[in-house]
Amino acid sequence: MDNFKDFFAKDVAEQNEAVDYVNQSAINTLEYLLNEGFSVVMEGIFQNPKYVSSAVGLAKQKKIESKVYELECSLKTLQERDKVRVGVKEGCRKPLGDESIAMLDQVIKDNPWSGSEKLNTEKLFLEECVEKLMS
Repeated sequence: MDNFKDFFAKDVAEQNEAVDYVNQSAINTLEYLLNEGFSVVMEGIFQNPKYVSSAVGLAKQKKIESKVYELECSLKTLQERDKVRVGVKEGCRKPLGDESIAMLDQVIKDNPWSGSEKLNTEKLFLEECVEKLMS
């Protein structure tokens, strides 16, 4: 998702405007990869749940098993992680900022995905999360 955002927009304001382009590009890439026989893990904060529906629907259409996971942690931890994300710590991009992170966190809380499996990244070790994803 972040790579697509960088392609469509130079700064956070433009990225917010380009989110539909970003999400649709991710869905198109997913379809291509599934058609080529790849197993795919998509990661991203889908501000509009219709893209999760699109991804799951695409998998169903192709008779491919899919699973939706929602990562959980406190807002404070999300805001701290934003400051050291890949790309930020290397100086390639700026953090989204506390306000944007709070807004995205609220969007996810307001739009939970029915049937998703929750992964609490504050309580589970990274290895435990990876094990759940791999199973």
